[in-house]
Amino acid sequence: MGGKLMPGGKLVTTSGATDGPFVEAKEIVGGYMFVSAESVERAIEMAREMPMLAPGSTIEIREVAGP
Repeated sequence: MGGKLMPGGKLVTTSGATDGPFVEAKEIVGGYMFVSAESVERAIEMAREMPMLAPGSTIEIREVAGP
């Protein structure tokens, strides 16, 4: 744990998923969760099923760099 985030990723909203822009770490972060998924597409599906994804909110999907 504690690895850097890989470049790139996806920003998921109730209307779909796009590439960034991503929130700066010094800006508001409402929480985080580690999930294991077979692909980015599966991670997007999982994020779209989360109850905290309300209209106007976003979920960032980022890969964590290995040790």
